[in-house]
Amino acid sequence: WKQWRGVRNRIRQLLALGSSKRAAIWTGMSSKSDWHLSRSLGTQTGMTNDWLKGQGLISIRDQWMKAHGYA
Repeated sequence: WKQWRGVRNRIRQLLALGSSKRAAIWTGMSSKSDWHLSRSLGTQTGMTNDWLKGQGLISIRDQWMKAHGYA
């Protein structure tokens, strides 16, 4: 999110990821912190778990399950 610096770029990226136009604009124009916006509709619908996995990030839930013998 921080790498997408400008408002227009953030909106453009969220739209490319599949967020609705309204959610992308509201999220992109928000002045809230990055941590707060992680729970917004625009980022939740655009940055899905599959997309995050494709970016090379690991799931904390999966790691916890593996450590405790559930996986």
